[in-house]
Amino acid sequence: MPRIRIEGVPVQVFGLGHFGFDHLQLVYQQNEADFHGAQDHWFVMEGVREATGEGAILGIEGADGRTTLAVANLAAREELIAKIGTPDYRGSHSLPYDGDAFRAWETMASYARDIEQQDFPYIPYGLPGSPTPTVNSSSVIASLIYYSGLDPSRQLPFGVHFSPGTATLLGTSGDDVLRIEQGFTTLLGGRGDDEFVGGFDRHRIEKFYGGEGHDLFHWSSGFNIVHGGQPQLSYESDGTDVMDYSGAGTVTITLNRHWIPHKVPRYVAVFENGLDYLFSIERIQWNETTDRIVLGKGIDLVEDDSILQWGARSNGHGDQSDPSHLRSGYLIDEDDVGAPVRAAVDYTLPDHGRDLELKDLQGFAAAAPLLEYIPTEPIDDRLVFRPQFSSEPTSAAGESDGGQSVFAGVVVDGIAAAADMHFGTGGDDPTGAAIAPLTGAAPSIDEHGNWLF
Repeated sequence: MPRIRIEGVPVQVFGLGHFGFDHLQLVYQQNEADFHGAQDHWFVMEGVREATGEGAILGIEGADGRTTLAVANLAAREELIAKIGTPDYRGSHSLPYDGDAFRAWETMASYARDIEQQDFPYIPYGLPGSPTPTVNSSSVIASLIYYSGLDPSRQLPFGVHFSPGTATLLGTSGDDVLRIEQGFTTLLGGRGDDEFVGGFDRHRIEKFYGGEGHDLFHWSSGFNIVHGGQPQLSYESDGTDVMDYSGAGTVTITLNRHWIPHKVPRYVAVFENGLDYLFSIERIQWNETTDRIVLGKGIDLVEDDSILQWGARSNGHGDQSDPSHLRSGYLIDEDDVGAPVRAAVDYTLPDHGRDLELKDLQGFAAAAPLLEYIPTEPIDDRLVFRPQFSSEPTSAAGESDGGQSVFAGVVVDGIAAAADMHFGTGGDDPTGAAIAPLTGAAPSIDEHGNWLF
């Protein structure tokens, strides 16, 4: 009868084995009657470090499910024993698959091929409170055991020393729902649109990394590192990621003006029994009946009706059964050259509490402008249109360009004036009043090149 075994060997890379770091691997023993003499032909799966021009990534040796120990280690018989030791030396421990080891091995191989395609960064060890995750061979082994249906926290090899990667769960190319459970405290999503659910222990540090795709993170107690992407992945490439504070109560979000990608968070959120460091999080959503969002200096919120639906309904973080009470919006601050505005946006003006509705603002990109509200006297309130480019328009109202208005080199869909501090969709003729101020008069330009409305 075949068996799947989990084993540990001292880490050879960087001499980490001398410090008690163990490298985990899985082997498939075709016949339980053969133990020492037949290990050359046992199949193996293990995580490996692969160097690339953009840094080391996590690879998986034996993802085909048919790579032998002899082939993986380029040694056989006595040379193989001299290199990796005997099964007893490796603390070889048989996993309880109750006669279904072949099915479990094939399942592991399928997940191994998928995980390898995600190009996760290879990180031997990340300190618990740092924004860096631990992603190594032990992470691969723990994840494969988890996907095969067992609790990896109960299946470590005999005599294993320090193997921190076992607390990291690796996601797949699908739309995963990843949870803090079964000993995992770090979750890494793959290229899908993933959902992350934390735990309830306010004394524990938890880490969440969305990877590529548009990901949703549920709030949880304790200190949390929440990253919409992952190390080595640019913020522009990790999708639009949402932090859901539904049921968290009062949440205070502040801007760190000295933020550094992947190292220092851009936003910090504080709530009862919780502290979140937010990296590459573009949006938040909350329940208007139970929650209150407090924004610190230099940060604002562009609300819209784009609610990211969740699938982990039994997360225990408040009643989210009625999505009609959910509100959402983009976090923006002084570092944004342009707010990623969508249609039918409600922008709550921070000082006077009035709403500005922006409609049909399409095609805003990294070079887009930013609307800024400047409160002065109530009768003189202004909206400042800040373009990225410095070129001047030919007239105060702009030029006609294929049915759109061109302002300072930025193309913006037509907007016409409407009553009560609201803009609406432009008419047939985009010239002249393509962008109008609150009073209906033509906009002017101040000494700094800003459009004044």
